[in-house]
Amino acid sequence: MTSAPAWIKIRPGKPGRYIGAPQTGEADLKRLKDIDSATRTYIIRVYCWVLFPFLFLTYFLPTSFGTKLAIILLGTPAATIVVMIITGFVGGSAGMLYSGGRARFTLREQLEGDLTKARVSKTEKRFEDALASVESVLAADPDFPDALLLKAQILWEGFADGPAARSTVMKVLHLETDKTAPVYRWAGELYKEIAKGQMAAE
Repeated sequence: MTSAPAWIKIRPGKPGRYIGAPQTGEADLKRLKDIDSATRTYIIRVYCWVLFPFLFLTYFLPTSFGTKLAIILLGTPAATIVVMIITGFVGGSAGMLYSGGRARFTLREQLEGDLTKARVSKTEKRFEDALASVESVLAADPDFPDALLLKAQILWEGFADGPAARSTVMKVLHLETDKTAPVYRWAGELYKEIAKGQMAAE
């Protein structure tokens, strides 16, 4: 069995929740709400940008009021979508040029959405769903320390599977080369928590 790093000292005692790692996922929920709010604000802003020119232009059209109203009601949403697509394309192209033609998002950045989904499921005590989500992340990136740590949390808190959780934590500790990284410290705390829990159960 692979031993834990020397700095991790295991002391017998009453099991308790380890500190440091994001336990509840409140931050993830807040971030999802912030993203949703920002998206709504952006859509409303673009809609207003499009609406006012439509109002101005239709005012001078030699048509009936009903026709003008139909143009505004039908044309404004369509124009809003077109503007959002164009601005998104231009923004993406600018990002590609600025980054030297590299992809806009790394693999781990693309997987962050599924990882957040797993954290939210864990927060809501839906551990089977959380485990399925984190396993899908690890299928794409088996050496993702954040995903491995979350999997260990789920295995320990949701299924009380100490051996599997401990093995997963050990992988985090050996993969993460930066010993000052938060994920390394959190993994160390979780390792101690699991070890104390197993000792108390014996």
